Amino acid sequence: MKTLWLTVVLILGTVAQVFCQTAEVHLEKGHAFLTSNRALQAESHYLQALELDSTSSEVHLRLGEIYLKRKHYPRAIIHYEAALGLQSNHPTTYIHLAFCQQQNGSIDKAIHTYLTLIENHPELPEAYLGLGSLYDRQGLKQKAETAYASYRELKH
Repeated sequence: MKTLWLTVVLILGTVAQVFCQTAEVHLEKGHAFLTSNRALQAESHYLQALELDSTSSEVHLRLGEIYLKRKHYPRAIIHYEAALGLQSNHPTTYIHLAFCQQQNGSIDKAIHTYLTLIENHPELPEAYLGLGSLYDRQGLKQKAETAYASYRELKH
C-alpha cells in the first residue's frame, strides 16, 4: 500500500511539473509574440498559460496590457484586478487599472485605485497627479489641489 501511495504522489508531482512547464512555455511564447507586435498570437498563448496556471499574476498583467492597447477596457480591468489580487503590487498595474476604470466610466473606482496606490507607494508622484486629475474631473477642486500639491512636492 505504501508503494502505491508513493507511486501516486510521484505521478501527481510529475503531472503538476509538466503543467507548470507548459504554462511557462506559453508565457515565454506570448512574450516573444508580444515583443514582435503580434498581439493576437501573444494573447492566444497567454490565455493557454492562464488555463494551465490561473494564479500567474504575470499572465494577467500581460493580458491586461493587450486589452488596454486594444481599448477593451472591461477585459483589461478583469486582468489587472486579478493581478493585484495575486499580490502584484507594481505601481504600473494600479495606474493602468485606474486608466481603464476611468475610460470605462467608473471614476469613483479609479479614484479608489489611486488612493490604494498612494497607500502602497506614497513616494510616487504620478499617483498624486492621476488622483488630482480625477478629482478635477469630479469638480472636487480642494481635493484636486491637495493631490497636485503632493505631486509638486514629490517632483522637486
